[in-house]
Amino acid sequence: MSVPFSNTKPRTLDGRRRNSTSNPRRASKNPLHRELLQSRIADLKSRIATGGIRECLARGLLYVGGARGGVDERGLAAIRRLREHQDDRPRLTLAQFKALIREQFFMLLIDQDAALAALPSMLPPDGEARREAFELIKQVLGARGELSAEDRTRLSEIARLFGVDEPGSAGPIPFRQAS
Repeated sequence: MSVPFSNTKPRTLDGRRRNSTSNPRRASKNPLHRELLQSRIADLKSRIATGGIRECLARGLLYVGGARGGVDERGLAAIRRLREHQDDRPRLTLAQFKALIREQFFMLLIDQDAALAALPSMLPPDGEARREAFELIKQVLGARGELSAEDRTRLSEIARLFGVDEPGSAGPIPFRQAS
């Protein structure tokens, strides 16, 4: 008795026949997709200097933590504290928090220099609020263990941009209002 729908020729995981010499299919170079991608990049670039303390926290954390290449369970628990950080806006839902992190990641990826340079103008003028935000970044990063030399260098840069004194940094920078 034959088995219906049986495939007598074995296939590899990507669907090709085992002895096939053809290349796997690739995504087409669709002009509409390219246009949509360029539109999304332009939108993100236009919003690099917008946001508040949440965006600064996420951007600072992604910048410093980017040298590590990943997050473990301790880091994830600390990131939950970042999500719960209260400012003048209501608590973010998980979907909103993920979207915020994703946007800040892409902003750093598209134009890291501009994304970092925008931080001082996005932060509140209150020095204590900036210090608390910076301490939260340090807590999240410290949850994973000792910081590497690259992590410390990047953290020092974030301290400078946040305008807080950090050992080994050049000292606080004065807060500048956005022009």
